[in-house]
Amino acid sequence: MLRPLLDTSVWLDVAKDWRQQPILGALRELVREGEIMLVVPDVVRDEFARNKDRVAADARRSLQSHFRQVCEAVNRFGDDGTKLDTLSRLHEVDHRIVINTRRSTTPSSRSRSCSLVDTG
Repeated sequence: MLRPLLDTSVWLDVAKDWRQQPILGALRELVREGEIMLVVPDVVRDEFARNKDRVAADARRSLQSHFRQVCEAVNRFGDDGTKLDTLSRLHEVDHRIVINTRRSTTPSSRSRSCSLVDTG
């Protein structure tokens, strides 16, 4: 059995990027199947707990920034016949991101990271 130890910075990087969910899923599956046992020292748990809200806020801001860039591109280059509808839908999704991340303090990848860090 492998016993990997991941530094707090790795956990925080994985938690802030939704594109890392496949990695978290694979780690969770390997732990569940008994292939690996994550080594998570108390200092890593403490640092992760202390920084996870900041990381979540950074991730939300980053995602919102991407939405703004997409909206700017649609506004500048989009077809006039569909531009308003597309922008409206994009703003709706952007708004849901803000509401959902404020309502739930653990967005998906952060939640998965938390459970892996906590269970070690």
